[in-house]
Amino acid sequence: MEIWEIFFISLLPLTLFPVMQSISYQKKWLQRNYEGKRIPYTLGVLLLSYTALFFYVFPVEHRLLLLVYITLLWFVGWMDDVKGTKYPKGIKGHLRYFIEYKKWTTALTKMLGISVASFFVIIVSADMDWGALISFGILILSPHVTNAFDTRPLRVWKWSVIQFIIFSFFLPSIQENIALYMFIFLIVWGYVETTKKAMLGDNGATCIGGIIAVLLVFSTPLSVQLVTLFLYVGITWIVEKISLHEWIEKISMLRAIDRLGRL
Repeated sequence: MEIWEIFFISLLPLTLFPVMQSISYQKKWLQRNYEGKRIPYTLGVLLLSYTALFFYVFPVEHRLLLLVYITLLWFVGWMDDVKGTKYPKGIKGHLRYFIEYKKWTTALTKMLGISVASFFVIIVSADMDWGALISFGILILSPHVTNAFDTRPLRVWKWSVIQFIIFSFFLPSIQENIALYMFIFLIVWGYVETTKKAMLGDNGATCIGGIIAVLLVFSTPLSVQLVTLFLYVGITWIVEKISLHEWIEKISMLRAIDRLGRL
């Protein structure tokens, strides 16, 4: 496929964006961002469209399975956006709330959905050994960690780009067509967030977490997966103990990186 064809194809999902924006305001699919402005939380729909188009254009192994996994993650995130509440917070908070008040939350549905989808991927695609446990942990924790970063514009974008750069050293050579598609995907995503035309919401953050998990599990050595899993566990511990935003604000280098590109 020619470069110009990939460039044209990679811009196709953008044609849906004006329609998506119009529907978002009609249906009031809006949330207040950190500045108090109400903007659509439907950026995840655009990112899911890019993912589906990628799997359609490029012959990736297990692509139907992976698309189902990422779509399920997006869906449970969407449910949390539409029906969820801001309280309680964290895994422990939701579990404690369920135990004390016997009330099921959409966040628990999201956790259960992510676990089931991750288990399905492992059962179908992996040998059942200790390596599968590492992959299972990544498939579960990556969406959770990515979601925890989504409290400021471009924070998830930067987290994703940093991981993509690191993982690229362990990946086999990437085709120019795929590299161009991913580059345009990142540019479009970054532009929409920077201009605050839409935010990720739980649906977008969970979707991106699934994409990162798939890249890790199916493209990197087990040693890289193990190190990353420890990193995810550490971040999850920080999220449960204190706010991830507070932790970033306390470290000058992270604070500086966090503010880059934010209008």
